[in-house]
Amino acid sequence: MPWYRFDLLVPLSPAEVLQQMRCLTRPAPGFRQALRESFQRAAADQPAFIGDVMENSFRIRRDIHYRNSFLPVIRGRIEPDPLGSLVHVRMSLHPLVALFTIFWLSMVLVCGARMLYSASSSRGMGVAVTAAMFVFGIGLTLGAFIPEAIKAKRLLVRTLCSSSAL
Repeated sequence: MPWYRFDLLVPLSPAEVLQQMRCLTRPAPGFRQALRESFQRAAADQPAFIGDVMENSFRIRRDIHYRNSFLPVIRGRIEPDPLGSLVHVRMSLHPLVALFTIFWLSMVLVCGARMLYSASSSRGMGVAVTAAMFVFGIGLTLGAFIPEAIKAKRLLVRTLCSSSAL
C-alpha cells in the first residue's frame, strides 16, 4: 500500500512547531457540519488540515471539499534537536481503505488464477481482463494518493519552514 515518509528540520522549538500546526489544523467537523460544508466553497482563511495536534505529535488530513478515499492520513512526531525541531512525517492510506484495496486486489488475483488454470477456451481473455483490473486498481490507488501526498508535503514545508523566517 502507498505510504510516504519524510523528515523536516525546522529551526523552531517543538512548542513553536506545535503552535504552527495548531494554526494549520482545525477539529474534524461533525456529520451535519461536514454535509453543509460540502456544498460551500472553502473560506480563504480556513485551516488547510483537519485533525488533532497532541503534545508532541499530530494526526491530520487535508481539508478538501471533494471525495477522495485515497487521501493520505498524515501522522507526525516532533522531537527536539540542537538546531530546532525534527518533524517526522508519515503519510499512508486510511486503514479501512487499505484493507478494502488489499481485499479487492486479492480477489482480482484469485479470479485470475482460477481463469489461468481453467480448461476454458477464453482463458487468455480472462487473464487479460484480470491483469487490466489489477493494473487499474494499483493505478487508481497511486494516482489518487501521490498527488495529495505531494500537496500536503508542500503545505507543511511552506508553513513550518517559512514561519521560521518570521
